Amino acid sequence: MATSAALNWALNNGMTQAEYDKRIFDAVLAAQQPGSTTTNAMLRSEMDRLGISTEDVARATGVTTQSVQDIYNTALPKTNAELIADAAADAELAARTARDTTASAATIAAARQAATTSQGLLGAADQTAATAAAATLAAQQKAAADAQAVINARTAADAKAAADAKAIVDARAAETARLAALKKTTTTTPTGLNAQLEKAYKDGDIALLNSLLAQNQVTSAQAKNMFNLTDADLSWIQNNAGGKFYTPATAAPGANMGIGSSFANFQSIPIGAQFNPAVTAGGASPYSQIMGQMKPFTNPYQNFVANTPMGGYDPRLYDRIEAANLAKAQADAEIARLGGTPVYGSDANGGDTAGIGSQGGDSAGNTGGGPGTGADGDAAFAKGGMVRSLLGPDPQGPDDGMGYLDKGEYVIKKSAVNKYGKGLLDMINEGKVPAKKMKSLLG
Repeated sequence: MATSAALNWALNNGMTQAEYDKRIFDAVLAAQQPGSTTTNAMLRSEMDRLGISTEDVARATGVTTQSVQDIYNTALPKTNAELIADAAADAELAARTARDTTASAATIAAARQAATTSQGLLGAADQTAATAAAATLAAQQKAAADAQAVINARTAADAKAAADAKAIVDARAAETARLAALKKTTTTTPTGLNAQLEKAYKDGDIALLNSLLAQNQVTSAQAKNMFNLTDADLSWIQNNAGGKFYTPATAAPGANMGIGSSFANFQSIPIGAQFNPAVTAGGASPYSQIMGQMKPFTNPYQNFVANTPMGGYDPRLYDRIEAANLAKAQADAEIARLGGTPVYGSDANGGDTAGIGSQGGDSAGNTGGGPGTGADGDAAFAKGGMVRSLLGPDPQGPDDGMGYLDKGEYVIKKSAVNKYGKGLLDMINEGKVPAKKMKSLLG
């Protein structure tokens, strides 16, 4: 059975026969639905326009070819609608045939004659309608062709992707087979791959050598056999990818290299070999050569007792410093007003310049003086002795200022000091008066 023109076009444009048959079935089914204006005559006109055979319709609908042929033979256009549809179909087919470069002159002439004949059966108004219907059919034909072209392009792309993927799988399989065959090879003749390996080895290009060994799955035993290597030689090669086989002369230990030269040599050694003692002739790794010239790092907290408080944020620190500085300034001003030596300034008698709480002696050997500093006193507290000045501004009352005392100390009134004199009181303060003598004074 010959293939119809319509089926041949469909198969050549990416459509399967099943898809082609389904489109015919859908068109016939739609024509049979209630309210449809498509008649058998109109279906015949479409079959002629598209080149669909009665065998195609019979196969698609499941009826006999003879029954389809009988209906086709009797389905002649009679009504105006059928005549217009037939004229439109003939006009679109004639125009499409004229554009077909493969159509013969006779085929083109026959199509034009059929279009002229069908147009001649119509009045002027119906001819205009047929012309418009023909234009609609042409637009539908182009849209269908464009849609099929998109489908075909997508199908072709999918097919190419599948083919490319298969090619990759096949290439990998071939490479695996080649490597498997190479792995079984025990020959040491320097031909092909062996020649490349031998050249890379002799050139000292360890990066290329390792790359070839890995790509071709050369075993350790085969590599040792190729180049007569020891286990140590092979280990060195396999752990120094990217480096050079021969060690530069400047890398030898004991060459008195500076840190700059050592670091440059260290960088030239490939990663993985920088800690390898076998890299250099003297058995010292590049890393150890550099670290030997580095200043050791000392932990500043190594002797700290565990959980020792180390201070922290104090929001009132500067307020207290400001208050202390104000108090010192006021104390120095008061001492200066009384003609004394400033507590916090330079002490010509050997005292220090520290602030509150510092202690020291003077040139006269006094160790006391109470809070503040006198003409012969120091900045001591809780020591007893003659009070020369007091800290801070004058408080309300007869006192001259504030003082610090120790528990158990005894303060003597100023009038008593004036009565008995500083000398006697100093001797008592220093414990130079015998206790019995003091008791005898009590009567």
